[in-house]
This record gives sequence, structure tokens and C-alpha cells, in this order.
Amino acid sequence: MIDRYDWPGGHEALWRFGPDTGPVVLLILPPFEEANRTRTFAVGLLRALADRGIAGMLPDLPGQGKARWPPMR
Repeated sequence: MIDRYDWPGGHEALWRFGPDTGPVVLLILPPFEEANRTRTFAVGLLRALADRGIAGMLPDLPGQGKARWPPMR
């Protein structure tokens, strides 16, 4: 499920996997180009955990992926 979270500069996308209760794994992708290479692996890992009843979250941080944030000055 695609959700969102709020921060002082706006809001960003947040992927949720698995149940709504119980333990939750928060997976943060590495910065820059490495994030693009590991996103598929991260989603596969979170889906596998969800199949075992462990929830997961993969946030789109400001400055990564397709996040929207004001340009730096």
C-alpha cells in the first residue's frame, strides 16, 4: 500500500507492507545512485517479511527518488 508521511517541508510517499499491527521494519535506502540499485532488493525483502507477518515501511526521503522538496539555495 502506498501511504504518506508529513514533515515540515510537505509530505512524502511511504510504502507499507504486511499487517497493520505487530513488529515493523523501517528500511531506509542508501543515498544517491545506490538507492536506485537497491530499491528492487529492498521491496523484495519487505514483501518476504510481510509474507511472514512482519510489517515494513519504505519511505521516500526528501532528496531521494521522486520526492518533492524545495530546491536548495
